[in-house]
Amino acid sequence: MFDRRKGTSEGRDNWACDRRRRMKAIESTGRNNYNWVNPKVRENFSQYRYSSTLRNFLSSIYIYFPNATEEIVSFWRARAIDNVCHGREGENDEFFYFYECLFTDLHVRFSLSEFQMGVLRYLNIVPTQLHPNNWAYMQAFCILCQFLSLSPNPKTFLYYYSSRPGKRPSWLSLISKTRVCFFSPYTSSYKNFKEDFFKLLIKDTGKNY
Repeated sequence: MFDRRKGTSEGRDNWACDRRRRMKAIESTGRNNYNWVNPKVRENFSQYRYSSTLRNFLSSIYIYFPNATEEIVSFWRARAIDNVCHGREGENDEFFYFYECLFTDLHVRFSLSEFQMGVLRYLNIVPTQLHPNNWAYMQAFCILCQFLSLSPNPKTFLYYYSSRPGKRPSWLSLISKTRVCFFSPYTSSYKNFKEDFFKLLIKDTGKNY
């Protein structure tokens, strides 16, 4: 199996051919109406296409808070033609995509807090639409509120940030409204996260969250 991150000419040629095959397969499923999405999003396919890969990841990291129930979601591999911008075309189960780095780098855990879900609701986006650096802002804001014995509030958090969605949406970034930013970016150049995503299926008990 080739690794396009190696940057070899052979790897680039293989990846380009593989990408063309997948895009053609996507068109055959009726998912060819996503041209409004930035190509930077549509050209990335998941590394978690095999159940064994996903199982190895889940066995190596904490996913849930100690007092959380593990019955609210189940983890599924992504298909070879899945993009994070895709909807539920042809699928009966309710699900959403999630990036690996939110667990490994930013220590997001399930179930998501009312604060995290509130921010997503106010922005009207799903978890993978928010850039990982902005998830880091939310995590840092929660820690700051905990230190000050305050409850994190979505409106208070978003009071200090604005967003500027582009004409062809990619990952939403929050921009500080003040000259001095409260928090520094987790990294100045967040790389190698775009292909590391999987599906989270919402179980009946999770629909209450």
